Amino acid sequence: MGKIISVANGKGGVGKSTHATNLAIDLHRQGKKVLLADAEKSGTSIALLARGDIDVMCIYDRMAGTMLSALKYQYDYIIVDTAGVNNSTQDETDNLQELINSKIIAVSDLVIVPITPSPVDMRKTLGYLQSIEPYVECSRGALKVLVLLNRFRSKEELSIAAEKHLEKAQLNGYFSLCPIKVRQSTIIEKSDGLFKSVNEYKPSSLIANDVKRVKNHVITMLEG
Repeated sequence: MGKIISVANGKGGVGKSTHATNLAIDLHRQGKKVLLADAEKSGTSIALLARGDIDVMCIYDRMAGTMLSALKYQYDYIIVDTAGVNNSTQDETDNLQELINSKIIAVSDLVIVPITPSPVDMRKTLGYLQSIEPYVECSRGALKVLVLLNRFRSKEELSIAAEKHLEKAQLNGYFSLCPIKVRQSTIIEKSDGLFKSVNEYKPSSLIANDVKRVKNHVITMLEG
């Protein structure tokens, strides 16, 4: 039975699709049977169909949770790229997206929450993490939550402050901060445009090493 990994954050533009596709591609290249599931109505991850070597499907559906629970018997890993929801201007579409996201989180084994080191993203992401806490409690610890610092600049005050704040926040016990930080780099944007993972595009780059280490950490979390 496979593992369901959701890449999620209520805030858009934090790198969810990038990390979902990189993880899916690199696990596939490692010989794993992988499904990349796009949970957004007009999501970007579905474009990975152009590669032709990875199973990709849209699960923008009220039955997304049931679909994933059935599909996990066919794959080693299902990577779900969820959508952000604009809580300040919610309409019927946003409400449906929020429902779909909740169904997905409920059946996930791991939720990866990318976050960028800006005050706005930090505030919104910490609020989103609080919304996940009930799912962790209901799962009795079976659901794991991993916060991933993305676009990190080691000498930037905002990045350093964000890391320290998250290190303190994780002490409440329902999420862990990934020990690997993914640095800011234009390389990952270029690889996205070519439908490649950064480890395919520039395998010797520093950011490729970051992404590879994140993948290995995820496998260790799930498989021990």
